[in-house]
Amino acid sequence: MKKKTAKPAEKAPAKKTPRKTAATPAAVDPTPVALQAYAGTVGIRDSIGIMSDQGQGVPARLQAIRTVQAASFGDPDFDALRGDYFAALRKLSDDPAVDVRQEALGILAREGDPFAEKALMAGLLDAKKALVPAGDALHYLSYNLHAGVQNLARSIFDSSQDQDSRQQALRLMSTDPASTKTILKTLSDKGETPAMRQLSAAALHALDPKAMQTFATKAVLDENEHSDVVTACLTAMNHFGDEKAITGNTALKQRIESLRQKSPAKIKQIAKKLGVKYGF
Repeated sequence: MKKKTAKPAEKAPAKKTPRKTAATPAAVDPTPVALQAYAGTVGIRDSIGIMSDQGQGVPARLQAIRTVQAASFGDPDFDALRGDYFAALRKLSDDPAVDVRQEALGILAREGDPFAEKALMAGLLDAKKALVPAGDALHYLSYNLHAGVQNLARSIFDSSQDQDSRQQALRLMSTDPASTKTILKTLSDKGETPAMRQLSAAALHALDPKAMQTFATKAVLDENEHSDVVTACLTAMNHFGDEKAITGNTALKQRIESLRQKSPAKIKQIAKKLGVKYGF
């Protein structure tokens, strides 16, 4: 009889060494100390340093600018560093990063800073000196309108081929009575884009509501007028029209009735509202 041989003892499974893992996001705060939400001149000063440091990434610099700007509205320690902040923003007006330039100039313009206004206007007069696109410059200048800015806006509107710049210029012109004739001419010009003409309609209404209503009547009666312009004109009649002038115009009433029956949905809807409002 064969002797039973004992089975070799099974080795216990080796204990696995826990794998080292990277620190979790909660364990590491990637936000620079200066951008953390704490008050005081130290934090504000550090943030001003970051926004001015071209060695920092653009997102961090923009965040720093916004952090200091937020402090300017309520931090009791901000006044002590207000001068440093605005001096830094002026230096950033010609920063290599366009996003930083735009942020800095936008803040300065909203604050009515003469340095920013002068720089923006110089760029509009001479493209080689432009710090931001013309449309942005006009938008920033709209925060502090005066005769010089409005005259420049009219000049750009007449001479520029860039539609964004012309639209921004037109928005500035909507507060300038001297621009009324130019705006009416633009509104009447079927060679202009519908968007430009719609913007002109809003500008003309702001400057001369009666002139807008006169044009609206003419445009609605014109069967060859662009539908977007007709829509803008019908809307102006619905909200601001003179009841006697509308109800006393037989041709206009017939035209509106026709539009109620057959026209694009938006025009048909407004025409129906007009009929109900003025009883025809």
